[in-house]
Amino acid sequence: MSGKRKYQASKSTSNKRLRRKRDILLDLPHSEFLGIASTFSGLVLSLLFGLTIYNNTHASSINITIPSGSTVLNTLNDGTFSESSVNASALVWTDNYTGYNLTIMGGNSTGVLEGTKGGTIPSIETEVTREKFASDATLMNKWGFKPSKLYKSGTTIDNSNYIKSPTSDESVIIDNTKTANDENHKNTYTLALAAKVDNTTPLDSYSQTFTLAATGNATEYHIAYVDANNNMPGITYGESTNGKAQITDVKPHKDGYVFGGWCTVAVLANQDCVAAGGTVIPANGELQLDAASANNRNLYAIWATGYDNFDAAFQNAGKDKVGSYYAMQDMTEDICRTIVIGSSGTLVDIRDNRTYAVSKYADNNCWMHQNLELTFYTGTNGEGYAGDSTTTANSVANEKTILTSDDTDITSGSSVNISDFKATQNAAPGASTGGWDDDGNDGGHSFSWVAYDPAQAYAIPTGTQNEYGQNEYTTSANGAPSQRGGNLYNWTMATLGSGKSITTDGTAAPNSICPKGWQLPVNSGNKSFYNLLDAYYTGTISPGNPQTGSTIANPSALTIQQNLMRSNPLDFVVSGVYNRSYGTIYGRTTEGPFWSGTAVSATSARHLTSHSTGFSPQHADYRGFGFAVRCVAR
Repeated sequence: MSGKRKYQASKSTSNKRLRRKRDILLDLPHSEFLGIASTFSGLVLSLLFGLTIYNNTHASSINITIPSGSTVLNTLNDGTFSESSVNASALVWTDNYTGYNLTIMGGNSTGVLEGTKGGTIPSIETEVTREKFASDATLMNKWGFKPSKLYKSGTTIDNSNYIKSPTSDESVIIDNTKTANDENHKNTYTLALAAKVDNTTPLDSYSQTFTLAATGNATEYHIAYVDANNNMPGITYGESTNGKAQITDVKPHKDGYVFGGWCTVAVLANQDCVAAGGTVIPANGELQLDAASANNRNLYAIWATGYDNFDAAFQNAGKDKVGSYYAMQDMTEDICRTIVIGSSGTLVDIRDNRTYAVSKYADNNCWMHQNLELTFYTGTNGEGYAGDSTTTANSVANEKTILTSDDTDITSGSSVNISDFKATQNAAPGASTGGWDDDGNDGGHSFSWVAYDPAQAYAIPTGTQNEYGQNEYTTSANGAPSQRGGNLYNWTMATLGSGKSITTDGTAAPNSICPKGWQLPVNSGNKSFYNLLDAYYTGTISPGNPQTGSTIANPSALTIQQNLMRSNPLDFVVSGVYNRSYGTIYGRTTEGPFWSGTAVSATSARHLTSHSTGFSPQHADYRGFGFAVRCVAR
């Protein structure tokens, strides 16, 4: 026998992706063929494997050996159907947990066998049975191959049919396993070939090179996030094609702590993950998977004690100072969470450059520690301006005419023209001139103590506190500290007009006069006056009826409640009331109401109130009253 034949010795590898080349050689010799006289021309077809190794990082290892390196077919070119008597074989095993995918690709774009003299033998076009191949005259001068297994419709089957040759553009999947198989359980594959050639095919050697490729299947994973307290990320499921799992970008939060990423082992607060034998994975980072095992993994939140001052928290968040202070408008929920309860600081409102003391209270929220004092003025031409408290009417030092969502608590992308609101009352009108409308429908109004009488800008505390802890205070005549009272706003002004159309009890106005990142307190639940005060009450003192604010029979209990509200650390000063009916002010040392952002009806809204005979964190009153405003961080 004189046909061409190539052979490559058996090879194995532990690399993660393998490709094997095989040559199909068709020889048409002129000499004696298998003992038959040379007047009969014959064919010899051979499949041989070459081995090319590629990297595939998501598979642990894939191994292939080749016990038989060639498929041999001896036939005559007399039009008879012939099958190979010796078949190439390959053994495959892997420790990749999800198995491997085995494919074969042709060496040219048409699937033909190419002769050395330019002739070709085309492949069959469709899958056929052995019987069909042998009997169908339309399959003359065609060839096909038969892998022992074939992956079809999501399942690997034992194959007995001949199929169309794969091409360089379209591979055929031989097998797709779902689990690892070790060296003692190797999968065996054989490749047979068949042809039916007559004497119209020129005598020559025909060949084509094929590539057999084994790649590890994607690694499945299931990741649970543990000890995240609040804002727990959901479980992550998926498949990885690069050996790594994408970690959620959701950062959990724990009040008073800073989130430091995820640890692959359980750790306590302030415990070093690496020292505990783990690996730190940042939020939105990648976790290295183990391709040889199930990846049901737990990741544990890393916590470090938070910051005891606002500056450190803002600096850690990458914020920049505006002059000497960080901006109130840069406050975020995440920043507040990292601050330890009891911490305080000073921030600047960039709208008028006024600074405010701020504190993290026991309700786990960050609050203004002073009353808001954003003052609106009317210029000589009737324009509205926002200025600082030292600005006098018609002489505006900081001419800001428009409030936007970049600096104020209003809907993103919107703006408010200050000229749409009434100028600050520079003096309390007498009863004969009238006041503001009861329901606030005459527009937003505000009253400035500084503009009215600078000597009364500071509210004298009446509680038992020792100090306010403010960034700006003076000493009263008796030596006790006192604090700026801020401005008094009707509810329309406090909500910048957004509450004007609300008539349903319990509905909160969407906008407020607070700086961006801050809001008016809600009526109940988180970020409410009720929750704040309740966080400081003992088991024997309660807010009583929160809405009616009825007179408390026990004077000592009322005194305790008022002193709690008005003393350190809360320091809700009694800054008085602007009487909407008469345009007068009263209660500078006895009344201390503060607006919430929640409506009661078309004419009333909720507020925190404290006076000589009553106390209520959810009281209702006319929207036209002028009350103080304290904002809480969103």
